[in-house]
Amino acid sequence: MAHCETESAVSQCAISFAETESMPSTSIKQQHLFGAALGVKRGHKSSSAKINKLASSMPEKKLREFAKKIWK
Repeated sequence: MAHCETESAVSQCAISFAETESMPSTSIKQQHLFGAALGVKRGHKSSSAKINKLASSMPEKKLREFAKKIWK
């Protein structure tokens, strides 16, 4: 799977990850995206409709798994 480097590519990756729900983030930008969605899920506000959609489409546990730091 290709890494998501642009904003539009990140949103497309988020949608494909949300559909499969089985792979961790493959880049830091993806990790940040899922972290932002996790924040929205926990009550923080976001002006991005895509982040709000992602937050509403996935359970908190899955968002936490995708936002988890995997790099050392």
